[in-house]
Formats: sequence, C-alpha cells, structure tokens
Amino acid sequence: MICIRLDAVKKTHGLSAVAHDIITIVVQDDEFWPAIDQLIKTVKPLVDTIANCKNRKALLATCMLELIHCAKKISQLTLETADNTGFWMHAKQVFNWHFHAMNTDYHSLTLFLHPMCCKLATSQVANGHNFNFMLNVALSIAQQWRYDETQAKLLVDNLKEYHRCTGIFTGGQADALV
Repeated sequence: MICIRLDAVKKTHGLSAVAHDIITIVVQDDEFWPAIDQLIKTVKPLVDTIANCKNRKALLATCMLELIHCAKKISQLTLETADNTGFWMHAKQVFNWHFHAMNTDYHSLTLFLHPMCCKLATSQVANGHNFNFMLNVALSIAQQWRYDETQAKLLVDNLKEYHRCTGIFTGGQADALV
C-alpha cells in the first residue's frame, strides 16, 4: 500500500508524512473501502456530466439535458448491501435540491427552444411549464433587451409557430421524449 511506504510515513522532500490515524483507517477499517466504492458510484454521474458540459461551446440547453440525464442515472442507482443508507439518501437529497435550484426559468426556456426538446421542456420530466410560461420568460428577456412593440409581437408570433411546428419550423419533431 502506498500510504505505508517508507517515503510516505516520513517527511520527505518537503512533503508531510501520512498521519498515523489515516494509515490506521486505510489499512484496518473494514468500512473504508466499501465507503470509497459507494462514493465513486454516487459521484460518477456528476463527474461525467461536468466533463460533458465543460466545453466552453456547450449550449445551456445541452447542459440542462446533461443534468436531466445525470438525475436519471442517480435516481436509478441501487443500494448495495455494504452501502451506507444515510449517505445514499443524503447524496440524492442534495443533488435533487441543487438540480431544482439550478432549473431556473431561463434554463426551462433554453430547453424549450432546443430543436428537439420543445415537449420535454413542457413536461413534468423537466419540471415543465406550459407554453404561456415560456412566452412570458421570453418576453421578460425581450423587455430587458429593450425590444420595441413590433419586435415583441414578432417574437410572440415566432414562438407560437415554433411551438406548433408551423411556418419555418414545419417538419420538425417537437418531442424529444419519443
């Protein structure tokens, strides 16, 4: 084991030694390695999601899709016999709380505007909202960007066409759940 090597138990090259209580935990505690396995299994979907979203060119909608995918993976994790139930429940609770805190109105709108996620954004899978909600969020952004009345009406008309898959949006499939 690396923590009991001679250069690990003594201060070497300006690096501090591994503490004796750490060595005891790693070598003798029968619950340590199963806890590490559970931690790895629990955070792997999060690490994968971060890696997939790390690209500076990743769209906000893509990041939300990754988080939804991560939430699905975390919800499907199974509790093994050696797993700590308290940790398990806490990890899921914390993830769910932060996921819903991150799922702002703007995030919902970006999902709605994603070419394949119109229905997903308005479904309960993504804490969905109805079309009027999406329209109001878009109009609030337009107001912040100082759209005039003509531009705002055009935005409303375009969003209605997009939602119905008509006009320039004809031929699109508005349901990513299929």
